[in-house]
Amino acid sequence: MTEREQGPGYSEAELTLAQERFGLRFPPDLSDLFRSRRPSKWYDWLLDGHKIDEMLAKPIQGMVNDARYNSTWWPEWGERPRSKAEQSRIVQRMANEAPKLIPLCGNRFIPEEPHDRGNPIFSVMGGDIIYYGYDLENFLENDGLDLHRASDFRLVGKLRRISFWSDAVERACDPAFKMTDG
Repeated sequence: MTEREQGPGYSEAELTLAQERFGLRFPPDLSDLFRSRRPSKWYDWLLDGHKIDEMLAKPIQGMVNDARYNSTWWPEWGERPRSKAEQSRIVQRMANEAPKLIPLCGNRFIPEEPHDRGNPIFSVMGGDIIYYGYDLENFLENDGLDLHRASDFRLVGKLRRISFWSDAVERACDPAFKMTDG
């Protein structure tokens, strides 16, 4: 991530180039934000190509690793294979069907789909996935707060369900889903 002060927004041509380069379509609220400014400490879509590639792969790789090396296994993935390679293949296939997560800063992501305003922000650390804002505006309100103090964090509003990723949040919060035999 390039360390810099908040800068001027991206041009329409720069946004188009970034989306084409990474095979993404930014949700409208993210596009609006990027046209107005480049938030400091966020990934620079013109300069941080290698890091963005890494971060685009990170959520799925985290789920694969969580299944392989921990005891996470979702019932809809079927019976858990004994082979770690087969476990990886199944989780990889399921996660690849999920909406792509667009990296914002650190381990914070916004889903590419639905292509509409109001998608939640996720924090993804391996298989540990939580909501970090009910939408981009709420995330920006929370950004910069001391989020180690729960009283500072404001997650207000109606959360939009995002296939696969919302399931991951719910299961991470419910130990009955998190652990399986195998």
